[in-house]
Amino acid sequence: SGNDRIGDANQLSYALTSRLLDSSSGEERIRLDLGQIVYFQSRKVNQFSFEQPQTSTLSNMVAELSAQLTDFWSIRGGLQWNMSRSELDRGQVSLHFRDQPDRILNLAYSYRQNIFNNQKSELINQVDASFRWPIIENLYAVGRWQYSIRDDLTLESFAGLEHNSCCWRARLIGRHWVISNNFLDPNLADTAASNSGIFFQLELKGLTSLGENLGDFFEKNISGYRAPAY
Repeated sequence: SGNDRIGDANQLSYALTSRLLDSSSGEERIRLDLGQIVYFQSRKVNQFSFEQPQTSTLSNMVAELSAQLTDFWSIRGGLQWNMSRSELDRGQVSLHFRDQPDRILNLAYSYRQNIFNNQKSELINQVDASFRWPIIENLYAVGRWQYSIRDDLTLESFAGLEHNSCCWRARLIGRHWVISNNFLDPNLADTAASNSGIFFQLELKGLTSLGENLGDFFEKNISGYRAPAY
């Protein structure tokens, strides 16, 4: 299970996948995955030496679902269901929109519990929204907002403009983000350090680029975004 230890391996994993394909186009419309591990003995290798050994017979039930609702709308989700406690340990669901003019809209929700020595606490409970939307020809608005419900705190936000023409491309955003973020600390909102800035990029196609590489930044922070080709 890592470079410094060998994990327990007396176990059986099983999984089931079901897919619904469009008969005319062959496109995958719905996909459902289920999986679980059956343990034949208690685990001896823990993440920490002082952590209590795990003795459960079954792992969490893992499920993932993806569905292409229409040509432009899709939804994806996943969860880990704790069998012994009959409750959700982790979960995420996201709704995506993207059409031919490259209008993009993403909405997501994530949840995760922290279980340590049979003590549980809320680790992640946050919402995330991002977009790229045309304003006028060759000019797009871009932005993202990631908010922690647990901490009542904005973790990441930016908004700006992107212009793309035949010869040059320009991007400008204002950004605010948390730079000190200990997710194990329940008092994050009181201790988190943040930063703000304005970032600009000018790209002369085929020649050079000046400023921050915002194309890569958008690809990481706006799901479905792809830097326009020359």
